[in-house]
Amino acid sequence: MIVITTPTGLIGHQVVDNLMDGGHELRVIARDPSAIPADIRDRLDIFEGSHGDAAVVDAALEGADAVFWLAPPDPRAANVEDAFVGFTRPAAKAFTRHAVTRVVGISALGRGTPWASRAGYVTGSLAMDDLIAASGVAYRALTSPSFMDNIIRQAESIKNQGMFFSPIAGLVPSYATAPALMYVGLLMLSSVSKLHMDDLVDAMSGLVCAVFIVLSANIVTGIMLGFCTLVIGRVIAGEYRKLNVGTVVIAAVLAVFYLGGWAI
Repeated sequence: MIVITTPTGLIGHQVVDNLMDGGHELRVIARDPSAIPADIRDRLDIFEGSHGDAAVVDAALEGADAVFWLAPPDPRAANVEDAFVGFTRPAAKAFTRHAVTRVVGISALGRGTPWASRAGYVTGSLAMDDLIAASGVAYRALTSPSFMDNIIRQAESIKNQGMFFSPIAGLVPSYATAPALMYVGLLMLSSVSKLHMDDLVDAMSGLVCAVFIVLSANIVTGIMLGFCTLVIGRVIAGEYRKLNVGTVVIAAVLAVFYLGGWAI
């Protein structure tokens, strides 16, 4: 029996999926069992609660052979030691009590460096490692760089494209970008007055562009449809002489990117 903590987290849910594919018997500890996908819920032995709770972890580890351990972020903890060592202490006692043989945990690099004793979360992670190892289990700490739990979001792009994309945009809060987006929207809206309303094709392409930017929540999609509407409209109306090479090329490139599935 393998016990998995944080089964709905970025790392934990992939551990669950991989072990289930391998046919292993799994038990999970989850604060909210309803967050576990319904298609696998019935195949798991689920214990509801926190794996930092002594009673919950003691019950969940009964009969367990191995444990996947991850201490979740706890912004309410009094200090780093409480967040890692304090949280893990009930489990460490249960490892010994139930004779768990193996534990795999998520930790951090830094052991043996001059900064190991004053490195915040890294220091807490290393102290947690020492606590688990002292329980007598065979302990393996996965000490990838600290960005591992974030880079796992990029697993698909790494697998399929051989590269990853840092979510830098996600670091900017929405309240910082909203005013800029509103300003850009007003500037774009002011351009509506420059449309030639007596030219049906011109007006229609501008309208399509504006409407589909809103409906698709994607500026590029709206622009692509606007360009394509202009080109197709001119051809149908027999006004192809009003088109210039640049407009046709842009419309064609955007259309190819969308049809090929390369567009954002």
